[in-house]
Amino acid sequence: DKLKVVKELCVNQNISLEEIAYIGDDINDLDVLKEVGLSGMPSSSPIIKRVNPDIILTRKGGEGAFREFVDLILSANDILAKY
Repeated sequence: DKLKVVKELCVNQNISLEEIAYIGDDINDLDVLKEVGLSGMPSSSPIIKRVNPDIILTRKGGEGAFREFVDLILSANDILAKY
């Protein structure tokens, strides 16, 4: 139960689900993707239409989708430009 684990992490870190960015691509990610503050899915996800994520990545899973997700977050927060 991924959502249960994410909620436990939130409690342990004293943060809310709204502060979580999560990337997932399959049915076992659905609950988390619907609850977090920022959701992302690789373009290759077979369930992409069931979720309506905040970000649909141009890269496929296993082909740089996670890196693309992280770069978008860093760029949006002016962190990537510092490095």
